[in-house]
Amino acid sequence: MILCLCLGVSDHAVESTISAGARTVAEIERVCGAGGDCGACSGLIEALVEQARERHYAGATTANTLTGGRHEGT
Repeated sequence: MILCLCLGVSDHAVESTISAGARTVAEIERVCGAGGDCGACSGLIEALVEQARERHYAGATTANTLTGGRHEGT
């Protein structure tokens, strides 16, 4: 799904950026652009970062609950 409507950035791109090490909305913005225009998607980005943090500390690899694990194009 498109997460950042302003720049057309998908949830998959944001999750890939998080997997590559981004841990804040600002870091994600620098890498893929999401969150850098109007900011409406910042809350969703923060939720994805928090989910990744929780999975990391829990040692889990569960699916993204915002999209049910579905990604655009899959």
